[in-house]
Amino acid sequence: MKQKSQPSNRKLFRIIYMLTALNLLISMQSHAGSWTTEYYLAGMDSVHIYLPTTQPLVNNKRALMINLHGCSMSNTDMKNNADWKPTADQFGMVVALPDVPGNGASNMSCWDYYGESHTRSNKHNNEIINLAIDLISRPALNIDPNQVYITGFSSGGGQANVIACLAPDIFSGVGSSAGPGLGTSVYQYSSVPWNYSDTSKAAHCNNLAGSNAPHLATQIYSTIHGSSDSTVAPGFNQHGAEIMSLVYGAPIQGLATSIANGGTKVIFSDTTGPRVSRISVSGMGHDWSTGNGGNFGYFVNTKVDYPNYVTQWFFDNNRRIGGSSGVDSDGDGFSSGSDCNDQDANINPDAIEICDDGIDQNCSGSDLACSAWTCKEYTTTNTYHYNSTPQRATVWYFNWVYHYYAKGSGEELAFAGPFSYTTVSETSEGYFEAGSCP
Repeated sequence: MKQKSQPSNRKLFRIIYMLTALNLLISMQSHAGSWTTEYYLAGMDSVHIYLPTTQPLVNNKRALMINLHGCSMSNTDMKNNADWKPTADQFGMVVALPDVPGNGASNMSCWDYYGESHTRSNKHNNEIINLAIDLISRPALNIDPNQVYITGFSSGGGQANVIACLAPDIFSGVGSSAGPGLGTSVYQYSSVPWNYSDTSKAAHCNNLAGSNAPHLATQIYSTIHGSSDSTVAPGFNQHGAEIMSLVYGAPIQGLATSIANGGTKVIFSDTTGPRVSRISVSGMGHDWSTGNGGNFGYFVNTKVDYPNYVTQWFFDNNRRIGGSSGVDSDGDGFSSGSDCNDQDANINPDAIEICDDGIDQNCSGSDLACSAWTCKEYTTTNTYHYNSTPQRATVWYFNWVYHYYAKGSGEELAFAGPFSYTTVSETSEGYFEAGSCP
C-alpha cells in the first residue's frame, strides 16, 4: 500500500503563512471598535451601540453618549451619517443610538417632546432613562455614571431638552441640535411663540427636575442651530441657551466669537467656569452638522464637526469628574486640558488664526505665515457681505433682528439688519474686520 507523501517545504511554508495571516486578521478585527445592534432594549425598537477599543480618557472609565435622531429618520441614519465613530474612538466613548419606539409621535418617527406634562415614566422619557440605566449597569461597558451625556437632532433635540430637566441626576451634559424649545406643542416649531418666556420655562425645568433639581447645579448644556433653518426656528437656539443659563445660575455671557467654517459661538458661565455653549452656523439649514459624515438629506459635512465639538465641550467642562478638566480660566469654552493659552479667550483650538502676528491663535503649534497682502475694503449691505465669496460676514438672529459679524474678528457690524450699509476690511487673506483698513 502506497504511503501518503509528506508536504514539501514550500507547501508547509504556504500553510504556515496562511495561518499566520488568518490569525493576524482575526486579531485586527478583535481590536477594532465595532457596532452591535440590540432589539427591544429598554423599550426601544432597536439600539445601535458602538464600543471602541481605545482607552477611556478620564478615571479609566468610559463616557456614554446617547444620541437621538429626528422626525422622519431612524437610528440607522444616524449610525451611517452622523459621524460618531471617529469621536468615539478619540475619547474612548460608548455611543448608543436608539430608534424611537413604534412609529413615534405623530406617526412620523418623532420623539414625544411635546407639551409640559412630562414625567420620568410617560411619553418616551421612560425608555430613554431606562436605556441609560441599563447601559451604565453593564460591567463590560465600563461606563462612568458621572460621564453620561445625551444629544439629539430636531425632535431628538427637543427630547434632549426635556431629559435635561427630568433626569439631571443621570445626564451630566445635554446637547440640542436644531431642537424646538422646552414646553412647545406639536405645532410650535417653525416660529417662536410670541409669549415664549425664558423665565417661565426655566421655572418649568426646575419643576420637572423635582427632587433631582440639586443635580442641575453640575449639569452643562450645548445648543447648535443653522442660521438658515426654515423648519425649526433658529430663535429656539438663543432661547434654549438663555433658559439653561437661568436654570444653572450662569449669567455671565461672553462675546460672540467666530468659529471655523462660518458661524458664531457664545459661552455662558457662572463664577467657576462655562456652563452653556450656543452655536449659530452660518448658512446651514435644518441639518445635523457631521464633520466627515453624510452630506445629503438632514446631514451636512461642510460646517462644524458637532459630534467632536460637543464631546470635547462635555469632557472639558464636566463638573462631575473633578480633577480632570472643567477649569476654563478665560471663559472661551475650552479648559486648560485642550486650550494652549487658558488666560486669553482669543486663543483656543476654535479661534481663527491671524497670519504673521507672532501669536498662535488656534493652538496649531505655530503662527501662520502670510503671503504679501494689501488690505481691501468692502462697503455694501450686510446681506452682500454674508453672501459674498469668500464670505465676509456671519449672521445671528435674535430679538427679532438679524445681527451681522465680521468673519474673522467676530466684531458685530455697526448696523443691524440685512439692508444696512457697512464697511468690512480684509486685513489678511480670508480674514475680515469691521470698519476701514488700518
